[in-house]
Amino acid sequence: SFYKDSIENVPNSIYLSAGNYFSYNSNDKENKIVLDILDSLGYDLISVGKNDLYFTDSIKNVPVVSFNTSGTLPNKTFKLGKMKICITGMIDPENSKYSNKKIISDKDIGEVAQFIDSLKSESDLLIFISNLEAEKEKRIFNEIKNIDIMISNTNQNNEKYSFGERLYISSGSSAEYIGKLSVEKMKEGVKYKNTFTKMKFDVFHEDKNLKTVIDSLKLKYGIDKK
Repeated sequence: SFYKDSIENVPNSIYLSAGNYFSYNSNDKENKIVLDILDSLGYDLISVGKNDLYFTDSIKNVPVVSFNTSGTLPNKTFKLGKMKICITGMIDPENSKYSNKKIISDKDIGEVAQFIDSLKSESDLLIFISNLEAEKEKRIFNEIKNIDIMISNTNQNNEKYSFGERLYISSGSSAEYIGKLSVEKMKEGVKYKNTFTKMKFDVFHEDKNLKTVIDSLKLKYGIDKK
């Protein structure tokens, strides 16, 4: 519903998941449902969170991005009007325990900086999606100045901080909020406007067509309809 109301008909927009699209337990039957409906949700990109590691090979039609996760794209570039926006991200290597195989590599700060610098040289805006632990996330943002926007998926707080023309944002935990960030390229620099929308059922009603699909999938996978 958020996608249809706020994103689908907006020109020059990118709709992304910062990670943990799937639920914590990879064996939950509900994960089969969210995999089946993924293509209908309109995402332009998914970054890898710890809950997604078991499913990266199963996602077929949406780009999956992570610089240090094998089997994914290291980055993805979008051309929106006159602006080239490059998106990358990383996941903490400790999260290997949530995968059925070792697919996460560690990267030192020099490797990350060199990679980010090469991406920024060919783009106007560099977005880094973090599924890193807090200290490494902080160090990467503070030391690698070519990261224009960091979106944190591990920070459990609903926060936005500006540092000159750089931005750090976190929409909080458990999809309670969705962030909507507008970026405008001005003569004097870049202008940001960020809003957080709380996911309330009285604001975003359940999509009737998708409810019908989900109810049929619940029957298919033997999930009790409540």
